[in-house]
Amino acid sequence: MIVSARTAPLALALSLACSPAAFAHGDHDHGHDHDTPTAVRAFVADAIDGTVRAFDIESAEQIGTFTMDAPARLHRGATTGTIVASMPTGDAVAFIGTGVSLEDHGDHADLVLEAPTLLPARLTGGRPAHVNRDGSRIAVFFDDDGAAQLIGEAELTEADVAVETISAGVPHHGLAKPVGGLLAISVPAEGERLPVAVSLLGAEGAPLVRAECARLHGEGQSGSVLAFGCADAVAFVDTAASPPRAWRHAYAAEPGGERMVRNIQGAVAFRSFLADFGPDGMVVVDPSAEDGFAFVQLPARRMHFALDADPGDTGWVVVEDGRLLKLNALTGAILGEVAVTDRYTMEQGVVRPRISVAGGHVVVTDPAAGEIVVVDGATMAVERRIAVGGEPGDVVLVSASGAAH
Repeated sequence: MIVSARTAPLALALSLACSPAAFAHGDHDHGHDHDTPTAVRAFVADAIDGTVRAFDIESAEQIGTFTMDAPARLHRGATTGTIVASMPTGDAVAFIGTGVSLEDHGDHADLVLEAPTLLPARLTGGRPAHVNRDGSRIAVFFDDDGAAQLIGEAELTEADVAVETISAGVPHHGLAKPVGGLLAISVPAEGERLPVAVSLLGAEGAPLVRAECARLHGEGQSGSVLAFGCADAVAFVDTAASPPRAWRHAYAAEPGGERMVRNIQGAVAFRSFLADFGPDGMVVVDPSAEDGFAFVQLPARRMHFALDADPGDTGWVVVEDGRLLKLNALTGAILGEVAVTDRYTMEQGVVRPRISVAGGHVVVTDPAAGEIVVVDGATMAVERRIAVGGEPGDVVLVSASGAAH
């Protein structure tokens, strides 16, 4: 199916970016007799048998099933057209074509909907973990190899595809983040599992800047600024500065304890980040201010969180008693909550709910019930529960909008 989406003038697009109506209805010309549908698809990975299932969120119809070598963690690719399925216990990475893409025609974009497919390209290596992307490339770090493999998303339809390998020198739980022609890669220390710094490499592979970051774990991007969670601080690298620069903001003395940022996500429209901070806390991070940490005390321990990155003013957290919390991701205020699952134990090894957000929907996996829960992001109402079978362990939503004539 192909439908057409008119491109709004830049000033209007920016003014609509912070408006809930922009997400609920899309951008369309009221002078024509058409609506503006939004395609939202959920890709759900089973925690036990490695199956990945695809669902249309509006119809609740299962539209694809893919068999992996091992249980997979799912990640968005460089565009809405690709899902990355990394298999840490299978030493492999597969790629799924979502069937959701946009064709740019200058004054408008066509929304193209096709059946999801398993793409031919694959990566293999020792224990793939962190997956990152920019607008065209995907980088996967293989912990047991101490190396990153980079692949162009446009080439994933080919089985024999060029892969660039960048070694960090020592096996460790590392990461690599492409940014245009640059690459941020973790710096290991002999005998240490977690990195001690991150280095930004230029187009020819030469180091441009290094940010010290003990026990580095977790990375995010907001505009040209990269952020990394460290034992005692958040480290930043501005890839657009000339030359690129690095700096750190130490954690505030309060709330104290052993808290550190381990997972961090960046906003598109604001220079801001949302991160976890201890088992029952979150933190809003402003990279421009040394004291730019707004701590959020959660009412229970966190199971998972997600930032609605574009524009980036709303975050979602699911806590151990089964509530989904809606956060203002700029102030940290809790805006609402809804019960979505039963209580989960926080004992190690338990498969717990995970969140993904796109197209005005929030989807929460409920492994114990074998279903996903679809929540309206604006009203906080549970829209539907979709039985997926098995034990859903991860989920990624993809979404795109267009005008149907």
